[in-house]
Amino acid sequence: MSIYLTLWIRFFAWIVAPLVAVTLGVVVYLKSDLPQGESRVVIEGQQGPIEIIRNAEGVPRIAAQTDADAFWAIGYVHAQERLWQMELQRRLGAGRLSELFGIETLISDEFMRTLGVYRSAKDSWKILTPRAQKSLQAYSDGVNAWLNEDPVLPLEFYMTLHRPEPWSVYDSLVWVKMMALNLGENYRHELLRRLLVQELGLQRASEVLPGYPSDGITILSSLDTHRQSVSDLLEWSQAFQQQMGIGGEYVGSNGWVVHGRHTQSGNPLLVNDPHLPLRIPSWWYLAELQGDSIHVKGATLPGLPYVVLGHNEHIAWGGTSMVPDVQDLYLEKVDSQNPDLYGTEHGLEKMEVVEEFIQVRPPFPSFLREPYEPLVWRSRRTRHGPVISDIFSRLGEPIALRWNALETTDTSYESFLNINYARNWKEFREALRGHVAPNLNFVYADREGNIGYTASGKIPIRQTGNGSLPVPGWSGDHEWIDWIPFDELPHRLNPDTGFLVTANQKIVPDSYPYHLTVDWARPYRAQRIADLLKQKIRVSDKLTVADMATIQGDQNSLQTQELLPFLLRIDPTNAQEREALEYLRNWDGVSDQSSVAAILYRGWVKHLLTEMIEDDLWGVWTHFRRADSLQTFLTRHNPFFLRTVLETDNQTWCDDIQTSESETCQRLVHRAFQQSLEELELLLGNDMEDWHWGELHQAQFNHMPFSEVRVIEKLFHREVPHGGDANTVNVAPANFNDEDEFTQSYGASYRQIIELGKEPRGHFLLPTGQSGNPLSSHYDDLIERNLNLQFLSPQFGDGSPKP
Repeated sequence: MSIYLTLWIRFFAWIVAPLVAVTLGVVVYLKSDLPQGESRVVIEGQQGPIEIIRNAEGVPRIAAQTDADAFWAIGYVHAQERLWQMELQRRLGAGRLSELFGIETLISDEFMRTLGVYRSAKDSWKILTPRAQKSLQAYSDGVNAWLNEDPVLPLEFYMTLHRPEPWSVYDSLVWVKMMALNLGENYRHELLRRLLVQELGLQRASEVLPGYPSDGITILSSLDTHRQSVSDLLEWSQAFQQQMGIGGEYVGSNGWVVHGRHTQSGNPLLVNDPHLPLRIPSWWYLAELQGDSIHVKGATLPGLPYVVLGHNEHIAWGGTSMVPDVQDLYLEKVDSQNPDLYGTEHGLEKMEVVEEFIQVRPPFPSFLREPYEPLVWRSRRTRHGPVISDIFSRLGEPIALRWNALETTDTSYESFLNINYARNWKEFREALRGHVAPNLNFVYADREGNIGYTASGKIPIRQTGNGSLPVPGWSGDHEWIDWIPFDELPHRLNPDTGFLVTANQKIVPDSYPYHLTVDWARPYRAQRIADLLKQKIRVSDKLTVADMATIQGDQNSLQTQELLPFLLRIDPTNAQEREALEYLRNWDGVSDQSSVAAILYRGWVKHLLTEMIEDDLWGVWTHFRRADSLQTFLTRHNPFFLRTVLETDNQTWCDDIQTSESETCQRLVHRAFQQSLEELELLLGNDMEDWHWGELHQAQFNHMPFSEVRVIEKLFHREVPHGGDANTVNVAPANFNDEDEFTQSYGASYRQIIELGKEPRGHFLLPTGQSGNPLSSHYDDLIERNLNLQFLSPQFGDGSPKP
């Protein structure tokens, strides 16, 4: 035996083998409290034994003797599977992330303390009925029952040297409000509108902004104050959204319901897929809950005890973001001597000020450093709401936010709870009567064969204006004077068409007596869904669950039909351009992963939009976050802008004002195409046959916070090639910023197809997996199934119809 072999043996025996043994031991220990495969366990609840049966995908069926114990058990199960996610959610809502992550998350904590969502959650608790309070208390007791067993905690707790505190009912209630924030983008749109008018002037801004009111422009032009505050707040809001994964332009949903006269079974079919920032673990957790009265299946939110989207024994429901204007920004004037005094039509009034303490963790290794003194944070409120401009400066001109989710009469938690018990259309609508936020479009079906749609939530009636712009807070002319009456919110039961579609598009005609918003999503997804349903109905084909799955997976964008003809008119100047145009001429508009034409088209549209507006918005463009906001805003809310400019050959937009030459729109189209080809060649090589959409368009499932830690990123983060775009039914918008170019950060966060009948049958799917623990086999085991739309069956198992 050579000396080298002897040394290698000793090295393996003394160093490698012990390290492997220790690593395996740690992994086994960390997995010891995870649910083990298919299982049946009986645990003792507060009022009797509870049976928890998990299937092969880790989905639990909870059978309890009382509803309270069913809520207790889902709290226990959520804590067992998603405790780290729940910990981050409550800390985000309470403004306490900096206790874990230090100064990096301080701006988020300051924003949450300023908004006061946790204080608002405490106010909501006081007005809930005893039944609602008991459900929350039972859930909290279930979470704490698992914590009291001194379990092995998720890996993230050991990595951050942190142990969780007991769960409280406020930790649950705050997440209802955070979901409203997740779906609320209006205040950012107000900031962007104001900034655009400042940069472009009145006439050209009206060409860019969708549905922009002429009277709104007049109001804005008269206000030349708060310019820096508006600019800073927009940039900050974009940074917050990217860091926390909350909100964004592409938050939305698809939902539709089909009457039984058009289905093979003769029963209604209800379909839903909410669109949220992609994350791992998923926003949702699948479960079945059964007590003495409640029996529901579908998607729960970790932190809350009920099914948010799904079905009970009588009805099924789904939801999409309604996108109404329920956030208004008020530009306040303060006293020069005392900034806590602000102007009103009656004179100066004193702001409400709440002082709170924010504990900030020292940098790593924090246990070797002296603790920081708590930061004293003064949260200021005017009569309109929190002064959100305080997050970046208390010296500038203040901007206050009024938002329906912060109203003291918020009983939204109870509305969702009551939906779980509803047995018919009347009870379903009545459950929503007290709903405040988030504002949702609900699709509905029941086993008697009815289908329906209803809007929900409180929507303000304003004294003047429509809320699309920041307004003077000191005049008293722009106050909220009432809410749209619930019975006058849009709703429909059993339409003649036999189906209803909601995909964040405009939901009412111009004759509707109340203002809802100008920020509707463009109608491409809704139109595509309706077209596919009509095609089937027209040829007398009866729709099936498999047909619904096919529609959910559709990757054909109607928007390409509007813009592509302008590109196909150019005269190619070299072989590469001729080859690219040939791909595009033969393209059917389907943006699947393997498509070459899809990546050519997306690259061209990106450069075309940049070329068209960059020279006009140079003041905005020097700040990349504002530029990204504008790109995504126009792509989602006003893709007609590009079409209108090219159709009218609008030289004002096509000409580059920074050059002495006069550029035509056709030349701009060609130049954008050349730039996109150059960029794609750098990214993907010379052979165009290898330019596939899925190569660059990768869905990013981000983990908070360890997707950002490169050394351990692969343990937590997941990414996968994905087809589709912002306007396909299978929604998959691409990022515009240079750092994440072409990647996908938003998508379907959950899918359901429910067939009503004597016994409702639901088919469900998550984009990642049930578990929040990266050491669990259920952390990411649904990723491939989600890509192929292979739904879990009515019992959450295999065998469901595929598209």
